[in-house]
Amino acid sequence: MEYAGIYGMFVLAALLFANGLRLLIFCGYSRSFAQVAAVGAAILLLFGAPLVLACMVPGSKTVALAVSAVGGVISLLFIAFCVATLVLGRRPVTDSWDYVFVLGAGLKKGRVPSLTLSSRLDSALGLLADNPRGVAVVCGGRGSDELVAESAAMREYLLQKGLPEERIIQDPQSSTTYENLFFGMQQIWKTRLAEEEFACFQNSLQCGFSGAFGLSRLRKVKEFNALQNDMPRVVIVTSDFHTLRTIITARFVPGMRVVGVVGKPSKLYYLPLGLARDFVSLVLHIVRIVFGREH
Repeated sequence: MEYAGIYGMFVLAALLFANGLRLLIFCGYSRSFAQVAAVGAAILLLFGAPLVLACMVPGSKTVALAVSAVGGVISLLFIAFCVATLVLGRRPVTDSWDYVFVLGAGLKKGRVPSLTLSSRLDSALGLLADNPRGVAVVCGGRGSDELVAESAAMREYLLQKGLPEERIIQDPQSSTTYENLFFGMQQIWKTRLAEEEFACFQNSLQCGFSGAFGLSRLRKVKEFNALQNDMPRVVIVTSDFHTLRTIITARFVPGMRVVGVVGKPSKLYYLPLGLARDFVSLVLHIVRIVFGREH
């Protein structure tokens, strides 16, 4: 059991390869399959090489034990991340809310919401049906392989489903989760404030948050929000594997009060890849926050 951490990473690699085969069967060859295969191969190489070295080269056992310890920590953190993410995404929305954010998730044929994105939109429609005063905020710019902005395709989808135009706010310029939330909130405040008030609001954002990164930004956001009257209450709809990272990212967005996050269940053949990818992204995100290099 001294190499339990390495064996744990081997199990993770095996699960990723199995997930890759399911993706290949259900979706055919895709970028997602290539990502799964690459991550699995990288794990086998990084954690398998020290184990082979320990068996073949005398005196190299210490290196393998150190790598095993790192693997053990990563395995435990990944399990904790998966449990927290899936549990948080399934909590019901019980507080009252004003706006429901729908985060972008790619288009088919350059203009039609993907299966993942359409499921998010359908979930938002369910929430909007229960709250006649609620407004949808659709977020997403135009990708290099897309014919229209994701938010435009999302808006058209909601209109076709019967949602009135006045209940839709569109943000056409964002490309990341943070930008989805930040620019979407600016669109909300633009509808709630007079022109001069909104100009002052934007100016306060530029003066108060330009150059404010890392942990100091959390304090600045908290102080900024405390000064806002009647702050809009927001529910965010995303995918289940993206829930925890969304909650953390939202804490860095000034002017936003999140009262719920809905994690739409993903297809089982895609969920492991989504969790692994978001886990890596979250670790990098936290490292950048700690060192003050990211919002």
